[in-house]
Amino acid sequence: MHKYIISGAAGTGKTTLINAINNDGTPTMPEASRQVIMHEQLTGGEGMPWKDVERFSELVFQKTMHQLKENPDAVFCDRSIIDTIAYLKFQNKPIQKELKAFPYQKYYHKQVFFALPWEKIYITDPQRPESFSYQKSLSKVLEETYLECGFELIYLPFESVENRMNFVFDKVCMTIKIK
Repeated sequence: MHKYIISGAAGTGKTTLINAINNDGTPTMPEASRQVIMHEQLTGGEGMPWKDVERFSELVFQKTMHQLKENPDAVFCDRSIIDTIAYLKFQNKPIQKELKAFPYQKYYHKQVFFALPWEKIYITDPQRPESFSYQKSLSKVLEETYLECGFELIYLPFESVENRMNFVFDKVCMTIKIK
């Protein structure tokens, strides 16, 4: 089953939206990168985008491959491996062969829901220490990378989680009643 990606820079409401979709009963796949960052912080590792982005990208790739196998029925996923490529490009690091050769079209739907930076909801936390301006710059690289990989971007509206969820479901022609 091709998964719909919900992507965008950190702090744009992606995970909140994914959680709402999951709570509504639609299978989802969680964000691998936040899980990697939390694990690295707990174990004293350096695999975080602001420390060692190359280690981070390797760990996210491994975690995502595991998640794709463990969540075959997921309809939506919080980010994708393409985000990892964008992080590497953003820091002018080489793109690993496994990322370049990954068969994106085998796993992901061509249309990607993209959350633009939204200052009103942006907050930092231990897994997201970067500034809002950093996220705006990263967002541009994410957009470019998805387009270069042949995906179509559907921009999420700057609205409530419920309205965003309705927007997504309308776009994928799903008939799920919002409670």
